[in-house]
Amino acid sequence: MKKTALIAGVVFFCSVFTMAQQTEPVKVPTTTESKYKLLPMPAPLSIEKTFPVIGTYQFNGTDDQTTNLKISLDEQNKGIVWLEGLPEGKIQAQLRKSPATYKVPNQKTEDGKSIAEGTLIYDKDNNQLQLCFGCKFNSEDPAVAFAPSDVAVNKKGKAKNKVKVTTYTGTKLDTGVAASQSN
Repeated sequence: MKKTALIAGVVFFCSVFTMAQQTEPVKVPTTTESKYKLLPMPAPLSIEKTFPVIGTYQFNGTDDQTTNLKISLDEQNKGIVWLEGLPEGKIQAQLRKSPATYKVPNQKTEDGKSIAEGTLIYDKDNNQLQLCFGCKFNSEDPAVAFAPSDVAVNKKGKAKNKVKVTTYTGTKLDTGVAASQSN
């Protein structure tokens, strides 16, 4: 038994001594050698990124005068924007689909003008604003308000809708491209 313990002790001592003699260092990966790279932090989320419709737009009036339309957020309710600079006066629009689809409800302006229901859509990829008064807001497909369509007629062949449809198309001033208006 003493012999077995002595042999086991010598073998253990030799193996520890052999392992201590190895000169090859253990490689620990560092951040510069890692296969993963850190990306820069994203910029903070701004109001302009959250509500891209906010800004100043330009469109040509019927008499070839350039007019600016300013869209700003309501101070108490971020789901409402105010449109200023149109011939109709100051108008309210309500956010329906984020980030830039709004319903223009029936309303009276400060001047007492009646505004029919409409749709406002901003395409941030093209910096294009489309605004329509007198067209019903379609919650499933809001862009249908800007598609050319035939006027619905009643049984006597007369137009059902006597509301005047007014459409504006504009471009954000940041791009420097003029826009157009059509009635």
